[in-house]
Amino acid sequence: MDYTPDGRILVVRFGGNPGLLHFFGSDPMSLLAFSGVEIVEPSVLSRSGGWYVASGDRKGTVWNLQAKPFLAHRFACTHQILGLAVSPDDKLIASGGEDRMIALRDLPTGAVQKELIGHEAFVTALGFSPDGRTLLSGDSVGTIQVWSVPTGLFLFDLAHQPRKIERIEFSPSERYLAYSAFHGPLVVYDLRALRTGD
Repeated sequence: MDYTPDGRILVVRFGGNPGLLHFFGSDPMSLLAFSGVEIVEPSVLSRSGGWYVASGDRKGTVWNLQAKPFLAHRFACTHQILGLAVSPDDKLIASGGEDRMIALRDLPTGAVQKELIGHEAFVTALGFSPDGRTLLSGDSVGTIQVWSVPTGLFLFDLAHQPRKIERIEFSPSERYLAYSAFHGPLVVYDLRALRTGD
């Protein structure tokens, strides 16, 4: 469940049922389903609140929440998507999953621009840095990798731990980085301290 930053739309998902939008303002309490689309995890609302991206049945769907009626673009994948992220500038989608590869895709079409290869297990979590230049990816065996978005190059491994990575997030200030693992710890890095060696 996510609110858009302006608080006017609430994106809701109930199990495997279609996502719902809850509007406020000129048409209060109206409810609209994303008709004909089965939504499963993962799904993500862009930081701007303008785009909602979800996976389902080896397909991805992108909704433009700024348009009425909502415009949807769909893209096909060869394997199940297990991780999604939208870049802060709303230009890219990162997707990863059972093929152990990360695809950097055009938003909104979903066309692949770059493929990032390096994980040896299912990619389960993705997160862009606030400036959009760095992508972090986590996998099902607990490896977190760091990538350059402009070049598509692998930079380094950030962490190894024995549990599936479920979520990766940067703080808006870009000072903190947090990740969580399945039945494991929540780990928070102070990136300012890392840069200064403290």
